[in-house]
Order: sequence, then structure tokens, then C-alpha cells
Amino acid sequence: MIFKILLFALLAALWCAVVWFALPLDLRTLPTPTLAALHVGPPVAYVAVWALAKRVFVMYRAWAKKAADAAQAAEEQTRREAARAEYLADIERRRAHAECRGVWMEVLEAPRWHGEESAQCVISAQDAKALASLGARALAASLQRVFEEAFAQCGAAAYLPVHVFVGDGSEAAIRLDQVKQAWQAAVTALGFGDETLRPDCRLLSGEGDIASRVVALFDSDPALPALWLAGLDSRLGEVDASPRAGHCAVAVLLSRPGLVLADRETVEHDEHDPYIPFWEFEHGVETDSTLWSRIPPSLRWGLLALPPVALLYRARTLRFDAPGGKGGALAQRIQGLIEPLLVDTGLRDQSFTEEGRKGEKPEQGDAPEPLDVGWVVHDCGLDRRTVGKRLAGIALALSGFGCEIDPFDETSDINKEHGDTGTARSVLMLAESLIRSAQLQKPVLTVEFDDPDIGVGLTRPPLETNEEQG
Repeated sequence: MIFKILLFALLAALWCAVVWFALPLDLRTLPTPTLAALHVGPPVAYVAVWALAKRVFVMYRAWAKKAADAAQAAEEQTRREAARAEYLADIERRRAHAECRGVWMEVLEAPRWHGEESAQCVISAQDAKALASLGARALAASLQRVFEEAFAQCGAAAYLPVHVFVGDGSEAAIRLDQVKQAWQAAVTALGFGDETLRPDCRLLSGEGDIASRVVALFDSDPALPALWLAGLDSRLGEVDASPRAGHCAVAVLLSRPGLVLADRETVEHDEHDPYIPFWEFEHGVETDSTLWSRIPPSLRWGLLALPPVALLYRARTLRFDAPGGKGGALAQRIQGLIEPLLVDTGLRDQSFTEEGRKGEKPEQGDAPEPLDVGWVVHDCGLDRRTVGKRLAGIALALSGFGCEIDPFDETSDINKEHGDTGTARSVLMLAESLIRSAQLQKPVLTVEFDDPDIGVGLTRPPLETNEEQG
């Protein structure tokens, strides 16, 4: 303050010197008010202009800073929204799944846990000697019976494509021919009588685990309403067949989530059918000519009448080069596969920060509830040197999520149940996990050892409506 006063005094003195000695004025002739204004006015005006300019400059800087902050905040918000959108898109992609609407299979012996049979989860047992007597026709005969039972329940299913999994593909042509024979025989036996109907059988495309390949089919083809996943193999009748020789024919009916009939096309229903809601008679059915063109209109509602029994998500795999190592190392690997699966299947929520995805950790807050897995389907094998370590690794991995599983009473060893089922083993494991999810109404873990790879998958019961909306 003193400095400002001294500065003003110095400025006033300099100005007075200019007035007295530099300006061509006769100060003695000026009136007193004019003389006073001449001495005081310019210094005061200068100070006032300086103060006003300084205030304007400060206000400008404040406005500029506010504008910069607003622009930065808007940019930050845009970045956050983009990261959030990317996060949600990634979650949506990861949680893509297929709905299982039925499983039909024929094996040598029904598993001990099968119990009461469901119309959409059918496991038929066939005598090994009777099958062996059929020779090369045994597999096609088994699959024919599977198809007949499925098609009799849902005629529309006969018009869906059949994707066949054959493992390494060494017997691809033979398996495809057996599937076509079985399909044609089943259609003929049921008397569909459509001469234009031809089998649409193909090898399951893609690479990696079966579940991921099936989900990819629905992702890549929006016009695909549903499909059959088939697996069949038999070790019966082989020259070097072991006492554990297996035989199975499996067909799994899978559809895209929330399957509906699209496009407007009225489909006539029997007005006396008690299973058709009245609003369908009033408004008809919406269908798409491309999506449903293979299925006769009178059969289309039959497919929707099969409610989903379980959900199939992508699996996770990794290479584990030390299968004979300690159970702790195996447990860590399996636990590392289960953790992202919990996010994929909606059993856990992935954390989100402004930087985007940060691993698979649950959102901050209360500790997550213990994982409630109802069953484990595995193929730990019959070798005593590895089966114990593998079972221990699975149990230890689940215990890390607070889930305690009895390795003997709450698991299915596919090899002990069905013997050597060859290339059909993977489809058989998947089918059993879907059936157990439907029976127990709990998630079911599938662990497949295909040395040196380990595959882990989760199936779960259908989501509630509010969960789907959330």
C-alpha cells in the first residue's frame, strides 16, 4: 500500500514538472479549478485506467481459466463416456451366449445322477452287445433314435442345420455321412413327407473350444435362429477295444438368446389349442422370410414352445505344460480361468475405472458372495498318477471362490461314466453340464484336460427377466 502511495506521489510530481516546465501554458492566466484539474486529473485518470485494465485482465484470465477447465472437463467426460461405452461393449461381447432348448443323447449306461427324466433332457441307455451287433450302423442307429425323440417333440427342429463336432477331423466324412443317414431315417420314420426337405449337416466351424465356436456362429449370422450341435463316436467292435470302450450319440438344440419370430406374417393356429395364448390369435405371429423359410409356418411355434433349460457361454483355455506337477500350480491356473468366466456369465461384475477395464476384480464394496457351483463335469482320466492331482486342483481352485465341492459326490468323471467316447467326449461333457444346470438350477463347471491344454467352461440356468434387463 505504501509503495502504491509513493508511486502515485512520484507520478504526480513528474506530471507537475511537465506542466510547469514543458507545457506551453501560462499557468497564471488559468482559473483555479482548471489549474487544479490540470495538476491532479491526468495522474488520477492514469491510475484509474491502470486499475480498470488490471481488473479487466484479471477477469479475462479467470474467464479463460474457467473456459479451459470447462473444455478439459468436457474432454474428460467424453473420454470417460467413450471408455464406459467400450467397457459396456466388451461386457456385452463377453456375455454373448446361446440358449439350450434341449439335450437328447444315447449312451451305454445312464449316469448315477440322472434321476427323473425331463422331456427336454433325455438320456437313453442302450445295451452294448446289441449295439456292437450292428457294426458300422450302430452310431447312425443311435443318432436316429435321438433325432426321432427330439423331432417328435418339436417338428421345427428337423428343419434346423446340424453342426457336427469331430475333434481332429480324421473321420469327418464318415461322421457327416452317419449324421445325414440318421437325420433322413428319423424324418422318414416320423412321416414328415416333405420331398424338398434335405439334411443340412456340416462340420462345426471355427477353432478352439466348442462353446466359443457355437456362440460365434450366432454372432456371425444374425439370421440363424437355432441349430443342432451333434457329437457321436463309438469304440465298440474295434479290434483293440478296451473294457472301457464307450459309445454315445449326442444332439444339443441351441438357439440365440431371446429367440422370437420377426417380420409380420400371420400364422394360423388351431383355435382349440389350449396352449396358444389368446393374444397370439388376435395379432398373429411375426416371422422373417429368411430366418424361418425352411420351417413350415405351422411348426414354427413349436420351437418357441421349448423354453430354455440352460445357458451356454464361451469357455476359457490355456496351455499347462506341467500336468503332473503339484496341485497348487494347477489350481492357480484353473482359478485364473474361472475368474474371467464369472464376469462372462454375469456371476460377477467387473470393476470399471476412468482408464477402462482393470483386470477381473469385482467392483469395490462388500466382499463378493461365495460362488455356488452345483456340479463339476470333468475328464480327469483313469490314470491314478494324475487323476488325484487334477481333482485336488479343481477343488482347491473352487475353494478360492468360497465354493466347497465334494470331488466324489458332486462331480461327473466323463471317462468313468461312459468310458472312452473318442471325439464325442467334448460334446458329451458340454451336454451333461447343460443337463445338470437345468436339474440343479445352479451354475455347473466343466473342466476338460486335453494335454497340454486345459479348458474351463461354465453353464448356468436361464436368467431371470430382471437380470436380463439389468
